Amino acid sequence: LDEVTVTLAEPRSAQSTARLVDRALALLDRHFARDLSDEEVAEAVGLSTSHFRYLFRQATGQPFNKYLVNLRLEKARAMLVAGDLPVTAVASAVGFASLSHFSRAFAQRFSVSPANLRRMAG
Repeated sequence: LDEVTVTLAEPRSAQSTARLVDRALALLDRHFARDLSDEEVAEAVGLSTSHFRYLFRQATGQPFNKYLVNLRLEKARAMLVAGDLPVTAVASAVGFASLSHFSRAFAQRFSVSPANLRRMAG
């Protein structure tokens, strides 16, 4: 209740809201492989979950979970092109628990399987 009162008494400026979203994006960029929820990130930046979801979507054009999956896939693509880790290790390193889920999501996002991308890049 105190949090609601403070929020109502002190409306956030657009600039401070943008800073909160920037903090959330930085947190995601550092911890993308962890099992993060929008509730956790909202709490970390001091927003209610519903308000965070709204602001996040306004800022990124995507809901939180879709943004996080796309971020993981982008990181995986960079790892596959630049390194020689096995595809299973890359999937795990970017936060996918299942190789099949990773491969499916990767192929859907980039229209090429992780293994084929590596072959093309190599």
